[in-house]
Amino acid sequence: PQLGILLPLIYRATVKDLDLIRKVDLGPFKYEKDFGLDLRKASFDCMRTMIAGTLSPLIPLTPFLERVVQGLEDVPDVRAISQLILGTVAGLPAAPAAMLLMLDKIVAALSTTLNERLKDNAVRQEKERHDDSLKGALRAVQLLAAVPDIVQSPIFASFMEKTVRCSMFCFNKE
Repeated sequence: PQLGILLPLIYRATVKDLDLIRKVDLGPFKYEKDFGLDLRKASFDCMRTMIAGTLSPLIPLTPFLERVVQGLEDVPDVRAISQLILGTVAGLPAAPAAMLLMLDKIVAALSTTLNERLKDNAVRQEKERHDDSLKGALRAVQLLAAVPDIVQSPIFASFMEKTVRCSMFCFNKE
């Protein structure tokens, strides 16, 4: 009964709040510090726990997946949690119908991750984070490919052909 109260609060906390992003000036270096990142990560972790547990049949999947897609488009830390959630949702019995409704957005978000390229002067930490992001996206794709209704979708077939296979084998042809 409390799920109807908790879910909107959790969903609201997953939205990136631009008021919590500050520009930090460290002499010649400037970067943005996101003071809302920990809250977003905690909210996505709550969503992950809820969907992996006994509450999953009670959660409406379409609004849930909307937030997951939003997380797939966020910073790498949030993206990693969202990729795990997507894999968990793919294993649910009610998932195919809800995922087919959101498949174009899911595919677009995963494509963006798989098509990201590092700068030539990227440091080791950036390379590791990028590799982790690619591995998470490919893991999510693998779990999506296990859902029969999704595999038969022309959107997913095109995504697999143009993005996934090309990301794995064509990226040196730039």
